[in-house]
Amino acid sequence: MLEKSKFPIMHEANKRWIAHKSIGSLLSKDDFFDFETFEDQDFFRTIESVNSEIETLLPELYTELQTSKTLSIKGEAILAHFVSNLFVRTSYFDFWLNDLIKVGGYDRLLEECLHYNTDEQKIEFKKFINNPHYSSEKNRTNMTRFLFWNYFLQRLEQFQYFIIEPYKDKGWITCDNPVVLLNHMCEYSTLSFETEIIFPLTSSKLILFKTEHSNNVSDIFQGTNLKETTVATSEVTDEINKIISETAEDIVIIPGVKDYKEF
Repeated sequence: MLEKSKFPIMHEANKRWIAHKSIGSLLSKDDFFDFETFEDQDFFRTIESVNSEIETLLPELYTELQTSKTLSIKGEAILAHFVSNLFVRTSYFDFWLNDLIKVGGYDRLLEECLHYNTDEQKIEFKKFINNPHYSSEKNRTNMTRFLFWNYFLQRLEQFQYFIIEPYKDKGWITCDNPVVLLNHMCEYSTLSFETEIIFPLTSSKLILFKTEHSNNVSDIFQGTNLKETTVATSEVTDEINKIISETAEDIVIIPGVKDYKEF
């Protein structure tokens, strides 16, 4: 595991570096996804509760990917829940949300997030968000996190997915922003028809998402088979790993190597 901030030459070509960092040395924040001053105790920890439920299902997803080149319907459901859940827990999501609030785009985002909810649900969510008693920055962020999570999950039904293995002895790296969105529209758009999603699930399995009607896709999709496992070329493996490393906020995780080339 490497700390990106300690390697200023990280993205320069033809450099080599190595460093190690234990998982136990990483900082964490207690109750980060809990709501403040919330009367409904069942809802108070709902984000963390569902996080835990999803993570208990992950062994089934890993087993399927190890034993089969395709996923079952249940495996697809676990994957969709996990990738959407992870995305709203990234620092990218928090930074993007804060920027959107600054430019006055929050109300538009809220309407988009509530697109799949009933009219009654929309009224209840808006009532909570607009209630001064619950209007702290943390509550607003976590409520938006909760709503966008559900919205992301619903939107993923419109995406195709591809299972990619790395070239030969290479492995997929990951980072502290594990769900990478390639946004081909603008910085205030997220899940458009042109959006592509890179999700390194393990060091040997990576999921690519794109919409069926997208005409603006990256070369990384060429030669891949819908819903089936495809082995990437050496060039594609390096390209995807480079994209992931550039997305990292600070931590880059490289599997099973003592040294690794600079991207």
